[in-house]
Amino acid sequence: MTQFIFPAAFSLLLSLLAGYIFCKVSVSKELYDYPSKRKIHHIPTPRTGGFIVFISLIVSSLLFGLCKDENENYNYYLILCMVFFSLGLVDDIFDWNYKKKLISQIIGVSLFLLIIPIDISKLTFSSIEIQIPWLNYLLVLLWIIAVINSFNFFDGINKLAGSLAIVFFASYGIFYYGMQSIIPLEIFLILIFSILGFLVYNKTPAKMFMGDSGSMLLGFLIATSPLSYTSTVAVGIDVTFPVMITSILIMETMYLIFSRVKHKNSPFYPDRTHLHHLLLDFNIRNRYVVLIIVFATILLSILAFFSEQLLFYQIVAIELLFFGIIIVLPRLIRARELKSLNN
Repeated sequence: MTQFIFPAAFSLLLSLLAGYIFCKVSVSKELYDYPSKRKIHHIPTPRTGGFIVFISLIVSSLLFGLCKDENENYNYYLILCMVFFSLGLVDDIFDWNYKKKLISQIIGVSLFLLIIPIDISKLTFSSIEIQIPWLNYLLVLLWIIAVINSFNFFDGINKLAGSLAIVFFASYGIFYYGMQSIIPLEIFLILIFSILGFLVYNKTPAKMFMGDSGSMLLGFLIATSPLSYTSTVAVGIDVTFPVMITSILIMETMYLIFSRVKHKNSPFYPDRTHLHHLLLDFNIRNRYVVLIIVFATILLSILAFFSEQLLFYQIVAIELLFFGIIIVLPRLIRARELKSLNN
């Protein structure tokens, strides 16, 4: 147990210390998130939460021996984490448009697929198998980019993105604990307790936000860490578990893209049509909005643990049910309310 307790405790203390320093030390004005019509905060707030998680991950990995020579792939993985943290930081400073973001993310994910040894000759999702290597690489690349950007969509209110990340990493950790895989479990504990330290400073009124540096780093970790250590089949990898756990991200993004295109807006146009904004419009307090979305994510995570006992059509039916109740129904209710008010 000490193998897990010390990294967890250290990463928590380090993140708390780093957060305290960032709250006291003045940062560049480019790293502040300024209020606007589509944002809910009213005072400029530093976007330095990503630094906390990144510093804690790197220092804890070095201190507790995760960067040994026999873990060479993890060393490369940390370098890729640094790449995505840096891309997010550049976006925080220069406010990149979506084209630059997508191009940089495609390059970064392509590097991940080239550097980290992953057998994608066959992808398995429930009973569905795809054995077309070039198509598998394309599907995995698109899914990773989708998760990275979808996670960023949920970084709109205090504590939501960080809480979701904890659910994802905790689910991964439980999964690998069952497989008696020590290294990924230790990594997930470091991440969980680093994020907990950040959340102390992200509670309302927030002293800092995650920023794109944090959301892009965590989005990359959420999407790629289960692929790096995922359950293997005879050939290739089984993606059922990580896809089910993160499906709330993809469902929300699919709805937003469809809705924006339907209204002749860019799919990447920033607005206040996100699920958390909608729930706030129902006069639900910030903390309860977070609890609702986190609870839905936990339910999906629990179902993912039983995915081996579920048939493909059962998984699809469950996902469609969640999509209807969590993503679509609140919007239908809100649209009816607005229509009645206008009449």
